[in-house]
Order: sequence, then structure tokens, then C-alpha cells
Amino acid sequence: MVRIPAFAMIVASGMLIGVACNRTENRASSPQGEASREATPKATGVALVRYVSSVDAHSATDLYFGDLKLFSTAGAEQPTGYKQVPAERRDFILREAGKPDGMEIEKNSEGLSDGKHYTVVAWEDENGKPVLRVFNDEESAPDAGKAKVRIIHAAPKMEPVSLYAPGHKDKIAGESRFSTASTWQEVDPIAGALVIRAGDEKNGVHAAVPAGGIDAGKLYTFVVQGGPKSAEKLHVVRMVDSPSNTQ
Repeated sequence: MVRIPAFAMIVASGMLIGVACNRTENRASSPQGEASREATPKATGVALVRYVSSVDAHSATDLYFGDLKLFSTAGAEQPTGYKQVPAERRDFILREAGKPDGMEIEKNSEGLSDGKHYTVVAWEDENGKPVLRVFNDEESAPDAGKAKVRIIHAAPKMEPVSLYAPGHKDKIAGESRFSTASTWQEVDPIAGALVIRAGDEKNGVHAAVPAGGIDAGKLYTFVVQGGPKSAEKLHVVRMVDSPSNTQ
């Protein structure tokens, strides 16, 4: 019989535990941003944060929560997975990439709650100034046979923004104010393409929603970014979530 030294067994066990913790703290999203808001125990002292970035001139930055580096902006053009952070009040900060002690480019002080999920979104206004917003992701599951939808308006000078299905007269959801998120709106499932319309009838522009379609039982967040007053074309980042069973 081959005896494995106790030290080797301890090292191997530590490696397995480290891998498991990493999987818990950084739940990967699919290319369309699909994730599961898994329930976390109450009073754990941790919250969960993901990041979406649409900054152009400030793309070479890192996102921090206090002194804790969370994500590279360059890697957040699509939604990141959720990562565990302390459930407390700190500043979310954009700093020049690789410079943890560098000058703050933008910051936003937020208090995070135990077990809650948050999405941090960065973009630039019509003057190229970075904007950093934190949105609470917690929401109850939709009624049977329904879905829930919200829009985060990050398209400068493009008001309002609305979600439509081609061939349907009525909008599915909308948000009129820049730099805000709509309330969650319960909707019927929709098969096929979706489109965002931004701006008024005279100066409005359209952008296709990636992947399209709305399935029952899901939570959908559409981040509308860019447009004529931005350095980027109007585009949409789509996030699909499964609500936790405890909400």
C-alpha cells in the first residue's frame, strides 16, 4: 500500500477548498449575462456584486470597493459574474488600471446589505465624464407564466428609452430619465427579436437586443448605452437572472 504523506494531503485539500471558494465568489455569467441569484444565508457579512462597463476614454481602469479590487474595466464589457464583498458601506472607486493607490477617477459611496445582489454600471456622460452607479438586483419572482423586466438608462441625451418587439405597437417597458433604472415591470413572455428605441421620433435611434426573447420565470435587465451624444453607437447589454427561491 502506498502511503501519502499527511502534508501532501493537507496541501491537496487546501487547493480543493480554494477552488470551491473561488467558484462561489465569482459566479460566471454566460455571454448573454445569464446568472442565478442564489440565496445566501442571512447575517453572513457578505453581499454579491457584478460589474458592467461601457466607458471608452476610461477603459484602462479597475473597479474597487474601498481598498478591495473587484474587476478590471477592460474585462467588463459583458457582465461579470457575481463576486462576494463585505456587506458594509464603502466607496466604489474607478482607478487607473494597476494603480491601487492612484487618484480616484470616479467614486460612489454605497452601503451593501447581507446576502443582497448588486450590479455596478459605469458609463460616460455627453461630456465624457465617467458615471458610476450601483443598482439593487433584489426582486421577487414574477407571477406564474410571467417575466420581469427593467431598463437602466445609460445613453446620454437620448430620452426616453423603450423596449419593443417588432410588429407590436405597445412598448414592453421604458425609462424616461438618463442615469436611472426603471421599476421592475411584469410582462408576458415574448419569442423572437427585441429592439430598443431611444430618443424622440425626430432624433430617435434603434438598437437590437442581443439574443432577444423573454422567457417566463426570469428577471431581465437591459442596460442601454451609447448613442449620438456618446463615443459609441447605441447598444444594449442584456442580463438574465433566475430569482432566488427565498425572495
